Amino acid sequence: ELQRFVQDVLDGIACCIFAYGQTGSGKTYTLYGRQDDDSRGTPAPDAPALLDAGRADNGIIPRALQCVFDSVATLREAGWQYTFAMSFVEVYNEQLHDLLDLDARPVLRTDQGGVPRLHGVSAVVVGSAAEAFGQLRRAAQNRTIAATS
Repeated sequence: ELQRFVQDVLDGIACCIFAYGQTGSGKTYTLYGRQDDDSRGTPAPDAPALLDAGRADNGIIPRALQCVFDSVATLREAGWQYTFAMSFVEVYNEQLHDLLDLDARPVLRTDQGGVPRLHGVSAVVVGSAAEAFGQLRRAAQNRTIAATS
């Protein structure tokens, strides 16, 4: 099902993968896949296999990234040129958090056409799957991890 989103990205259309649900419902597993963690669900910084390309237990985000860069490799051979920028935003307790720039203050505003747009979010340019996975690891390590009563 990710292939249509990957094609949209390659066609220049901005895409967003969004997971919503209560605590413990499986959002992290769905998005990231099985993680080598510290028992709180946060990625262990020293887990070398965490969020690496080609893992059979990867979630939606790593699979999508791998698919994008696999497709781009073929298209670049045909002369196409691409530039990719990544952003990761978390909504936690109704607050927006930029997971690649912890000092940023993202804001959701509605434009004149009534379409909500996110402003003030960092975007990191990545040139390869390895760079993209590095940013994904960084974002995962900056997620909010807390018990909810």
